[in-house]
Amino acid sequence: MRDFIHFDINGKTHEIRGPNIFTTLANWLRYSACATGTKIVCEEGDCGACTVLVRRSADEEFKPVNSCILTLAQMDGASIVTVEGLGMNAVQQSMIVHHGAQCGYCTPGFVVAMSGMFECCDRVTEAEVRDGLTGNLCRCTGYEPIIKAALAVDGKSMPKLRDVYPAVPPNDAVRVGSFFSPTTLADAVQFKAANPGCTIVQGATDVGVWITKRNFTAPAMLSLAKIYALNVLGEENGHIAVGANVSLTAFEEFIRDRIPELYRILHVFGSPQIKNAGTLVGNIANGSPIGDTLPYLFVADAQLELAGTHGTRLVPINDFYLGYKKFDLQPDEIITRVFVPVVKDTLKLYKVSRRRDLDISAFTAAIRLRVNSHIEEARIAYGGVAPTVIRLPKTESFLTGKVPSLDVFERAGEIARSEVKPISDVRGSTEYRSQLAENIMSKFFWDVIDPSSAASRHLLPREKAAGNDGPLPPGEGGPERSEGPGEGHAVGKNIPHDSARGHVTGESLYVDDVPFARNEVLVDFFWSPVAHGRIRSLDTTAACRVPGVVALYTYTDLAHNLFGPIIKDEILIAEDVVTFIGQPIVVIAAETREALREAKAAIKIDIEKLEPVFTIDEAKRRKQFIGPTRHII
Repeated sequence: MRDFIHFDINGKTHEIRGPNIFTTLANWLRYSACATGTKIVCEEGDCGACTVLVRRSADEEFKPVNSCILTLAQMDGASIVTVEGLGMNAVQQSMIVHHGAQCGYCTPGFVVAMSGMFECCDRVTEAEVRDGLTGNLCRCTGYEPIIKAALAVDGKSMPKLRDVYPAVPPNDAVRVGSFFSPTTLADAVQFKAANPGCTIVQGATDVGVWITKRNFTAPAMLSLAKIYALNVLGEENGHIAVGANVSLTAFEEFIRDRIPELYRILHVFGSPQIKNAGTLVGNIANGSPIGDTLPYLFVADAQLELAGTHGTRLVPINDFYLGYKKFDLQPDEIITRVFVPVVKDTLKLYKVSRRRDLDISAFTAAIRLRVNSHIEEARIAYGGVAPTVIRLPKTESFLTGKVPSLDVFERAGEIARSEVKPISDVRGSTEYRSQLAENIMSKFFWDVIDPSSAASRHLLPREKAAGNDGPLPPGEGGPERSEGPGEGHAVGKNIPHDSARGHVTGESLYVDDVPFARNEVLVDFFWSPVAHGRIRSLDTTAACRVPGVVALYTYTDLAHNLFGPIIKDEILIAEDVVTFIGQPIVVIAAETREALREAKAAIKIDIEKLEPVFTIDEAKRRKQFIGPTRHII
């Protein structure tokens, strides 16, 4: 068994001994491999600036993933292509011609994601481009030039990356420190039994965010990626068997015609980068009460196969969750497969979120009915209204035996509301979610039971409800061009800007791309977590002891704490009171990003929350003014 990790970057093999298993791939690429075309922005898999292409075996295609939330150790045995490894391909050339880059910071991620689209096809439709780029954000272009660039590409002119980089490193078992990536399920179970507190990863789309945002660590990490017995995806006895290693992308494509309603939800589950890495079993194991796939699995009576040192057992998913993040799972057990029934009854799934793509739900629901002249059976599951996804037995009982009508479903909504106990958080208030729990029943009636009635006509498609009739036909919209004034003039000509080549190749240097100077340190802030509060206590002792931390500063360390261009009336570092979320409280200097993150997590603070001031009138009434009052005499 190897005691080092290895992977290929743009065709070159790298061997790393003794890595920090919680270092992300993006951080290693930028600050160890000097592949600075890969950008780090959100560090949570949302913006796509960190996109790279990955494959793990010679029979796989390269697929885009978010390198900012993948750990370096997970990459063992993978072949990785960054923007630097694309050369100047047809996608990059088209982005230059069609002005797909402006500031250029997001451009490498777009280029990599778009290049991935052409690994398995030569042309893409506009719908495919829009879907393929849901995981990439741009604040400059408005996306239209990027979409036009993708549509103009002829994939036949691009060499396939699987031919350019045909080799894939050996995928044998590896044990590096507390990281273990076995090739057999038996070894994985034994490791889990010996390390019951270990974190199991496959795609790590949640664990990666815990690492970057919460400084998450674990006593050990177990990767299932090389256990090929967990790659199973097929039909068995009327169920779809889905192994723990099957990506959401593969599962989504498999159920396209088999369970079209679940396919519709999976289509907006997340970006291609997230679905290429994430798995259905991972969504189940995470146990989130707003997991998008769980309501269907509840009403379909899915079953989980759990493997432990004493063999395997089947557990109905309705019995698997014992509370918030609590499971019917023994310390030595691993979820190996999920058996997903194909529902033939009347079925509708709902996902309510603030945006259509790549957003965590505020509320989810699955409503399954067997209907003839009356409702013979009802199964309803809600997410986002309790510590776990729940069934609604009172609502189900009320509907059973009833003849479907609007009155019946309105009453069912009232009963459903009485069965839920949602909380308020950043995605929705208690009242909002309670109202959704009630209204979704009436919406189901209009959507499924009586979709042709006049009362349902106000339920417009999402695009029209938002005042958008969908994409413009080809040739309509976009910038208008006119003929220039004559030879030698730039007006009216399509002239790429000078920086475009550097943007699309990842060669443009931004401040964070400049190589480190000798004795250079990094600086970050410990921010206020509240909008208005009084600091009762602040303890930086543990943070000072973090290896790699050079210095910490609070306002007491400064000779002067006020600054400003003319009048020095702005507080640099918070003193006794904080007045906005994100106000600097501690300044940290460290040698590495990992040390900065660990130091921030080690700071202990006690803040008394005060009532925030939101308007000028509130400030005047409470006599809370910024700076001294000035008078003209």
